[in-house]
Order: sequence, then C-alpha cells, then structure tokens
Amino acid sequence: MNIEGIDLKLDRVCTLGLLYNNEIFGATKSVEGAIPVFIRNEGDKSYLHINFPRSFADVARNRQFLSKFNAKESGTHYVINEKINHIEEWQILNKIMEAPSVVVNRMDIKDGIFEINMRYSSYYSETISDLVSQFIANGFGSIENMGLSKGILHELEVLNDMFELGMIEISVKFTADERKAFSFIGENDFGESRNNLLNNELIQALVYADEKINSTNAEIIESENKIYQVELLDPLLAKWRNDMNQFPVIRFRQFLRLKKDRLNVLTVMPKSQIDLACKSFFDSMDASIPKRGVLEFSSDFDIDILKQF
Repeated sequence: MNIEGIDLKLDRVCTLGLLYNNEIFGATKSVEGAIPVFIRNEGDKSYLHINFPRSFADVARNRQFLSKFNAKESGTHYVINEKINHIEEWQILNKIMEAPSVVVNRMDIKDGIFEINMRYSSYYSETISDLVSQFIANGFGSIENMGLSKGILHELEVLNDMFELGMIEISVKFTADERKAFSFIGENDFGESRNNLLNNELIQALVYADEKINSTNAEIIESENKIYQVELLDPLLAKWRNDMNQFPVIRFRQFLRLKKDRLNVLTVMPKSQIDLACKSFFDSMDASIPKRGVLEFSSDFDIDILKQF
C-alpha cells in the first residue's frame, strides 16, 4: 500500500475559522498569503507559534512589531509565541483534534482568520458534528468548510501552492525491543502522523493496514477500513523532534513505513526549512549512541516520489 491506497480512507474534511481582534492577528492582514501556525502545549498552558515571513521585516514598523513580541528568527521566518488565553474554546478545539481518526492537515492565519483544516473518517461523523456544534454554539468561531474530502494528495497540492513545499526522508534502525513491540506492522502498511501539536515526545500515528491487526499496541479506529492508532517513543526520533521544535521547524505532514528493521519517516515541510531539518537530524544523530539514523534524501516536493514511499 502507498499514499494513493490511503488517499480517501479519511473521507471527510472540516475547516474551522477563528477571528481574534488583537495586535498580532491584525498584523497578519498585511501579509500576502497564509501564515503557518503550530500549537504547543506545556502542561496546562498552550501557545501559538506564528510564523511571519522574512519579507515582513522589510518595513520599519513591522520590525518594531517583531521586536515588541520577541520574535525569534528561524530560517526564512520570524516566529512569535503567543499564549492562548481563550481556554474554553481551545479545550473544545483540542477535543476535536484528538477525536478518533482526526488528522490535522494544516493550521494557518490569513487576513486575520485562524484556520484549522482536518480530515476524518465518516464513521465518526456524529462525534465530530457534536463537537463542532459545541464550538459554534459557544460563539468561538465558524465553519469554513465541512463535507467530503478530496483526499490527502489534494490537500498536499493545496499546501504546495500555499507554501512551496520540500520533503525530507530519514530512517532509524529499530531496536530489538521496538521491532518486537511493533511486529504487527507489516511492510505493506502505511502510517500517517495525526496532528501538529508540539506537546510530547510520542509519535501518534494512524496505521492504514493491509491486513487486520490484533495487538494490544494498536487501537482499532475503524475495523472495516483497517485503520488503527499506535504510539511510538523512540529516543532518536524524540530528540530530532525536540531539536526541530527549538527553531521551530514547520512540519505539515509526516508519513511512516517499516522497511525490514528500519522505520522510515518522510516529512513534508516548507522548502525554505529543509536545511534546518537536516541540521537538527545530524545534531540528533551525533548525540545518539549507537548511531541508528540515516538521511535518505531531501528534495523539493514531488508527488511522484511521495507515491513511491
């Protein structure tokens, strides 16, 4: 199975919009195009990583704005960390993003509106609809789009038009314990990370399986379509993730495959941040004993390469 085989396994899509009247969101209106955003959870606090393009600083008043909010330069972006104070609405948003089968495709701000776009299985339509109704009924935001999904390949093409994507693939040799714990995952199975939350060291992924899985390490999400959820904690991958978070490096999607005794991870990100991702990976490898990681390739976004993963 490849990405074409799982393209419409999550057959529904929903985009929620939030509008805030504050200085940071107001500043985004002067940026042409969308600004990528990540959410980081730290205990009971949550933060937005808002990534302004480098060109934003060409105007003097914008440089003053970036300085005022202690923006951090990260590759071709200036990142502002904004604490989320609207607790109740974010609690509902977290429930939506953590609901079974939900995968967050992107989070961004355009013209002052914060959008979260996600795919999910129609098997959970009632659950998602109920949560979204709570979000809307409380006046937290709006439904920008809700309906049938055009698939992950379509979403990636949209992302590429918005942000000019690149790709990096790394592989990590599984330890004997890891291979034993995940022996139920076959080489024909395909994994996809679930969300863009920077909240722990676990990789939480959906596994689209070729055959039915019977394991305590795999939670059944949808039996008919053979969709499962797994959680993986690998020290090298955890360090790489934490190192990228320090910049932070924007990651839109991550796909996973087991190939013999190695876990291959293909990450889709802005092309402008490929070098930062590679540097983070090499730094993580240098700190790893024994060295188990390999950089397989980095390139511009290429849908044909992705189909061969």
